[in-house]
Amino acid sequence: MPGYQYKGQEVNYELIADIVQLLEENGIPCFLIGDYMFEAMGAPGLRGSIELVFESHDIDKAIRILRKANFPDKQPLYYANLECPRCPRQPTGSAEENHFIPYYSFHLNGRFWGELDAEFHTDLCLYEKHNFFWDLPELTLGELTEDDPHFILASDYRLPPEEDCCHLGRFPDTLYPVKIPMPVRYVEAMMLLTARDWEIKGHGWYWRTEITYMWTYELVDILEEFFEKERFKPIFRAWWTVLEAEDTISGGEVLCVHNLRRELLAAKMMPETPLTWLKTYD
Repeated sequence: MPGYQYKGQEVNYELIADIVQLLEENGIPCFLIGDYMFEAMGAPGLRGSIELVFESHDIDKAIRILRKANFPDKQPLYYANLECPRCPRQPTGSAEENHFIPYYSFHLNGRFWGELDAEFHTDLCLYEKHNFFWDLPELTLGELTEDDPHFILASDYRLPPEEDCCHLGRFPDTLYPVKIPMPVRYVEAMMLLTARDWEIKGHGWYWRTEITYMWTYELVDILEEFFEKERFKPIFRAWWTVLEAEDTISGGEVLCVHNLRRELLAAKMMPETPLTWLKTYD
């Protein structure tokens, strides 16, 4: 996309596809999470941002490319009346606030409503994969096969069709391909984050809400083939079985968290939490 420039375009699937195309044509692979991942699956978004995940060695280059394409990292005057959604989520936040804290943010000319009728602009958030999705393989450029175990396209025909009335459903296949995690890989990542953050304030249950959100909006039923137990890695299957049977946090689920932590620590596969200001134990 030679000469591509951001000029305040509407925040929608097309803009996301343009951003991904701009980055990938400059050799930077990424994948989409957050609101627009959930919307592609058929559920409304939660956080009002475009959220992309990168390898650590690519993320600074991605920032430079987006700046060059006129994506603003300082709030532009033409929507100065809208609050920044990032401000409440800085490292002084509480355990109840969003733990998806980006490496870097740009500010877009979209808007959404938050709590207490506060009106925010939309952020473009960039995350380092190793902080949230360390169990996924190294990101690469190129097409996906239909049987890829880790990623699918946001335009995959197996996702529900887009509904004009509520802007939910898969991306049009006329847009540049955008990758999202395979649903079971996303669930597994949230399980790993819950286990990693068990010893911080809130015990990592924030990450569990990302999983239960899929139940709330019946994604587990709508996308049934994506949630077959055999698709999960064996280490996660017991926890998924408990989630299928229980509506609330149970003793069995807490035991699953402890078992997962024990296995990860024994295998020396438990990374340190970046949320160090929320740690409650040494």
